[in-house]
Amino acid sequence: MDLILLEDNELQDIFDIVNDFQIIFHPYYFKEGKLEYYKEFLENNKSKIIILDRNMTSMIFDYFSKGKLNSEIDMIMILFFLLFCNINSLQYNIGLSICEYADFKENDIAINQLNKTLTYLSEIPTMVLKNKLMTGKYEFEPIDIPNRFHRHANYKIKSDLYMNSYCSTLKIAEVYLSKLSIKDKILTYLDWYYDHLQLSKYDITYAILLFTNYKTIKAPKNIKSKNYEKIIKGCKNQAWDIQYLSSLDNIQYNLEGEYFFATNDNNLKLIFMACNYFEHAWVDLIKDRISKKDRNEIFNLLEKKSKDRIKPKCSQEILTKLSIKLEENIKEKVMIC
Repeated sequence: MDLILLEDNELQDIFDIVNDFQIIFHPYYFKEGKLEYYKEFLENNKSKIIILDRNMTSMIFDYFSKGKLNSEIDMIMILFFLLFCNINSLQYNIGLSICEYADFKENDIAINQLNKTLTYLSEIPTMVLKNKLMTGKYEFEPIDIPNRFHRHANYKIKSDLYMNSYCSTLKIAEVYLSKLSIKDKILTYLDWYYDHLQLSKYDITYAILLFTNYKTIKAPKNIKSKNYEKIIKGCKNQAWDIQYLSSLDNIQYNLEGEYFFATNDNNLKLIFMACNYFEHAWVDLIKDRISKKDRNEIFNLLEKKSKDRIKPKCSQEILTKLSIKLEENIKEKVMIC
């Protein structure tokens, strides 16, 4: 059993610092990355599972396998994050992050990281984490713990949720690279999206934030590159990010338990907060960031598209074919430029 002694206000200090880092999210308890309703949280007897994104999983693996991270603040963040999760019996789930990793690496490499990371999370005592923070000596001697886990599966899989977001991101990239006005970028994207994909508030909210030049929202990595492969990789990275949020909703709806999400990605934080604070996030964003004349045109399109809308078929085969077509569209744009 993993035990930890907490004295005086240490528990509150841990909560306050985790809140300051704003890395845990839940549509009720952590709507803005800050813990609310803790009494209800404690009384909730459901299993509590926290899904880690790729960045969080990677930092944990690097920290314990190398003994340190490049930034001291990152080491502090990880230590407080793990303390909070362990104290509150949150179960770690890194499966989605390993699927993302396997999209860019060999499956065996991804599985090795899965088993090692799960071993670190289960074997390193919580008191050791606390002592690192108390002493200010954040580095570890590189830890070589025999693997406690020996899981093996094909992680080179792409869910329909991922493929939906990937097609959306490719279309966003294509429209972003055009010389259209802000209004016409939104109209072009929404007109296409409603015809081709299952509606996701996260996909659409990201597109509206990006097209309206929201200051902290970033386009897919390397979007302005002349290298087609780099642009596609950036679109894949962005799609994997969005699918965490879509998957969180899907899992919460279909499975038993209470599911939380951990990320240090500012894009994801903002998208999550917008979508879980407002019932129709992208509608409110259009009202807030678009002139009255232009937004009326956009809302007219949405009304037209929504009326008697027949959901498009979005099987894995259809989405794969659609993604290939969209990739070709971007390739043509890059070649012309």
